[in-house]
Amino acid sequence: MSANAPRSIDEYLKQLRAALAGQDAALIQDALYDAEEYLRAEVAAHPDRSEADVLEMSSSTSASERSGCAATSARRYSSASYSAS
Repeated sequence: MSANAPRSIDEYLKQLRAALAGQDAALIQDALYDAEEYLRAEVAAHPDRSEADVLEMSSSTSASERSGCAATSARRYSSASYSAS
């Protein structure tokens, strides 16, 4: 695990928010909501593991590519065509 790797969902969301700074507010909100929903579901699905373990597992498996590291998620959201409805 890298030195900057988040150890909790809250830390992950803070890093994601920072990585998305300057983007459209609706995009940031969607990214934060999607990431939190996904990560909380992963934690619930693995009650025998800590949040930190689940975050590490999620960032290192291709099935969990949606979350990955906060910077990767930020790049994915900010590079996508996005229009607020």
